[in-house]
Amino acid sequence: WFQDWGYWLENNLIDFAVPMNYYKVNSIFNNNINIISNKIENKDRIVMGISLYNQSEYDVVEKILLSKLEGYKQICFFSYNTIRSKDSNIKLIREIYNKKKYLLGD
Repeated sequence: WFQDWGYWLENNLIDFAVPMNYYKVNSIFNNNINIISNKIENKDRIVMGISLYNQSEYDVVEKILLSKLEGYKQICFFSYNTIRSKDSNIKLIREIYNKKKYLLGD
């Protein structure tokens, strides 16, 4: 709680930060991205944390696309237990993403 990783990044106390942007609703998720963008200049030092446990694979892909559209190139899925228990289908996420990544101009 209340960890000042913006300060830590700015002062090179950490190499990167992984904000846990776990919101299912796209507008809240994107609002968090905007807050982060207003505080952090170097987006390459941010690994956007996306939750798997509270949303569908299609919703996860939307969060990946929103993150990348805002300039965040790196993502991380939470939680490991969700992946390990196969409650979320990583293969399906990859397939959906590969069909939609054209939206990014890749």
